[in-house]
Amino acid sequence: MTGIAIHMDVTRGQSAAGTEGYQTKQSLDSSSSLRIIDRSCLQDIAPSEQCCILRLLLNFYLGKVFRHCESVDPLLRRNIGVIANSFLSIKRELRICQAETRCVCRRQSRLTCQTIQENFEKMDISTAVLKALGELDILLDWMERIR
Repeated sequence: MTGIAIHMDVTRGQSAAGTEGYQTKQSLDSSSSLRIIDRSCLQDIAPSEQCCILRLLLNFYLGKVFRHCESVDPLLRRNIGVIANSFLSIKRELRICQAETRCVCRRQSRLTCQTIQENFEKMDISTAVLKALGELDILLDWMERIR
């Protein structure tokens, strides 16, 4: 899975640049008590399920978060596009895991991702997108630890 590591490095660098201007917008978030992705939910993922969780989280960010970023400023939108393209590349690499049946999706993996999606859907879409972008570092940190 070395291809994934290469894309994660690009994604991490882009995330730092891409979300820098976003931090002031996140401070306007009125629902600071609710997290979409909690670090604790990713701590005890069995190595055999990491591929599954990663695939589900990438699908979540690509389908629910990045898709609704049209209203943010152009520089941030461009940086998010680079991150989204990196996520798509990682997803292609994960297809190899799936084809070789190394990507196990047990009930706990699905429940973890379902909780993340439910937390996202509890908020209005613009607040949820801003919060999910702000919490992208949680996902990227976890991706670095599992590679």
